[in-house]
Amino acid sequence: MYIFLVVILIIASFTILFAVQNTGMVTVTFLSWEFESSIALILLIVFLLGVIVAMLFSIPYFYRHSRTIRSLTARNRELEEGQKSEEDQ
Repeated sequence: MYIFLVVILIIASFTILFAVQNTGMVTVTFLSWEFESSIALILLIVFLLGVIVAMLFSIPYFYRHSRTIRSLTARNRELEEGQKSEEDQ
């Protein structure tokens, strides 16, 4: 878990460093939409959009694993109760 956080911090640091060093104006054209801004701002926006998309794609993974953990915890509780009742007899 900590390695993941360190990797994310390194990527974010390099992204911010790159954005700060590249402050020239650029024009972004997408379909009929046109936007002119500094490359730093556009890079930060694209980076944040990437983070949001990654988080959205990870929601099913976390939901599935939380359900598995919940069911395994319930099963563990049942087994412990069964073991206690066998020990009491």
